[in-house]
Amino acid sequence: MSPEQATRLVLDHRPSQPTGWPGSNPAEVYEPGPSGPMIDFKRTLQRAWGAHCSFRYRVGFRGRSKIIVESYNVQARPPTTTPPAAASTDRMPTRSTGTGVGVSYGGDLFILYEPDPDSSDPPVNDDLQWIQVVHAHGRSFVDDPGRANPYYFGAGLTSVYGKPVCSFYDRPRTGVGAGGAGEGLINIENQEMFETFLVRDASRRDRVTKGIIAICGGVKWGRQVQPAQS
Repeated sequence: MSPEQATRLVLDHRPSQPTGWPGSNPAEVYEPGPSGPMIDFKRTLQRAWGAHCSFRYRVGFRGRSKIIVESYNVQARPPTTTPPAAASTDRMPTRSTGTGVGVSYGGDLFILYEPDPDSSDPPVNDDLQWIQVVHAHGRSFVDDPGRANPYYFGAGLTSVYGKPVCSFYDRPRTGVGAGGAGEGLINIENQEMFETFLVRDASRRDRVTKGIIAICGGVKWGRQVQPAQS
C-alpha cells in the first residue's frame, strides 16, 4: 500500500475474519481519480449520463479526509437442490441448466467517508452521493439500476450510532448451475471489477444547463473466481 493509500484508506476490519480477506494485504485500493483501463470509468459515465450531467474531477481529497472500510468480504453458498435465487443486488440473472444444483458466490463492500473539517473537502450532508462503474461479462456500465440519475441506489447520507455519515454498501452476487452427472459447473464469471467514487451534487448548472457533479476520491475493488477440481 502506498503512503497516500495508507493515509486515505483506513481498514476498520480484521484480515482473516468474516469482514476481511485472508492475509495482510487489502484488495481494495484508494484512488484519487478513475484509473482502471478495463473499467473505463470516465468514458462509461460520460456515455451514459453526459447528455444530462457535467462531471468535474477534483483528483482526490485535498485535506486529510479518509475512506473507512468497515467490511470487505468474500461469500460463497454451497450447492443446493435448486439453482440459487437472484438477489436484489444481482446484476446478471442466475444461470442454470435447470437439471442440476445451484451455487452462488460474491462478496460485499461497506465504506464510510470521513471528511477533514479543516479542508475544502466536502462535508457530510445530503449533497453527497456515490457513483459506481462496473466491468463484468466483457462490458462496463454505470451501476444505476434504471434511476433518473447516475447515483448508486442505497448509498449516501445516513447515521451510525447517531453520527451523520456518508456510506456505501454493495453486495454483488452471481450464480451458476450444474448439469447432469459429470458435466460440472458451467458459466463461471471469473472477474468483476468496480470503481466507486464519492461525488457531490453541486445543485447548480453549467452554461448548457447540465447539472454539475464533482467527483472526489474513491476505491477500486473486485473479485476473481476460478473453478476448482474437487
